[in-house]
Amino acid sequence: MTGMLGREEVMSALRRVNWAKLGVEWVVLFGSLAYRGVGEDVDLLVKPRGRGGAEWRLRISIEVGEVLGVDWARVDVVEASNDTPCPIIHSAWRHGILVYEEERGRARRWLLLRVMVCSDYELVIKRLHVIETGVMAARRRWGPGSPS
Repeated sequence: MTGMLGREEVMSALRRVNWAKLGVEWVVLFGSLAYRGVGEDVDLLVKPRGRGGAEWRLRISIEVGEVLGVDWARVDVVEASNDTPCPIIHSAWRHGILVYEEERGRARRWLLLRVMVCSDYELVIKRLHVIETGVMAARRRWGPGSPS
């Protein structure tokens, strides 16, 4: 596969990956392939069975790249953890397509819990005007006329 990737062909290829061998609990395809059906890269939210890390994510990118017939750099693997950014969680929840799951319902439960936490966090940020307050503080500190 070269150029733009199509959702159906990518999903077909992803089903051939031996996810259990890679130490994966579940995998969700998100990003442009999930919501538009085409994309230049493959975005995967992946929950490790046990320990993940950079080496583990790289191994998955290489394996998936080989199965898809694309450069591994076109496979973006995001580890599902407490540190996963909220925009990725929201994208996976809204448009994500389940690729693999060891235990039925585990990915959905994990995502739902994180979506609720992210939504609560975003509401608090809006109510407390955190962004606006930060911008005003930065302007006061580094605005015109302030020393460099």
